[in-house]
Amino acid sequence: MNAQLATEIYEELPNFYGSYNFTRWSILTKSVLTDGALYVAESAQAYWLFDAIESHVRRLKLDMTQSILNVQEDNTATLEIDDMDGNIVASQLIQYTDFPLKQIKIWSSLSEHGYTHMLPSEY
Repeated sequence: MNAQLATEIYEELPNFYGSYNFTRWSILTKSVLTDGALYVAESAQAYWLFDAIESHVRRLKLDMTQSILNVQEDNTATLEIDDMDGNIVASQLIQYTDFPLKQIKIWSSLSEHGYTHMLPSEY
């Protein structure tokens, strides 16, 4: 794990609240990333994370979900999706990741264009 990159990202995350920009990250979806989610995707090279989240939330069709990625010391990870009431409705084992943070939470909200993926502070 790149400790310096992790520190930089953790220090930057509190600066994101609300969002003025909504960015599509893939031509395969109409869903969007907020400024903070886009920062995570770009700085951690983690567009794959949003692809994984999108695949689950699109299938679940819930209005609001929370996705939590927990990265282990052996570079495996678990992605858990809950219904915002603490009920895990989907999970995925990630065989390998170089994601620099030990944990990240992403909220996804159904909107007119698909889902808006955001940091909890941007809700």
